[in-house]
Amino acid sequence: MTVQRPTHAQLAEIVAELGMHMSPARVQEFLDVMQGTLDAYDTVDALPDYLPPVLYPRTSGWRPQAEDNPLNAWAVRTEIRGAPRGPLSGRTVAIKDNVCVAGVPMMNGA
Repeated sequence: MTVQRPTHAQLAEIVAELGMHMSPARVQEFLDVMQGTLDAYDTVDALPDYLPPVLYPRTSGWRPQAEDNPLNAWAVRTEIRGAPRGPLSGRTVAIKDNVCVAGVPMMNGA
């Protein structure tokens, strides 16, 4: 989805609401600087989604009960049955909630 660009008037209004002052030339300069970042976003957004195949099925996760999570250490638990052999086989691991795992909600560290 394309990011909606603020108009010159909208940005000037935002600046004023924040208790700051920018000359009309400075507002335009800021809009010009933002343009490259917004164009880059549009380019990435236009790319097709790459959805790799799921090699190891998993649950979408569940919120642990308070007694299972007394320190509120995790937001979601899931189970992923991986390869039958390897260094993590049979182990329980934690994955930070800002790391994408297909089908599991991300909480972005919040």
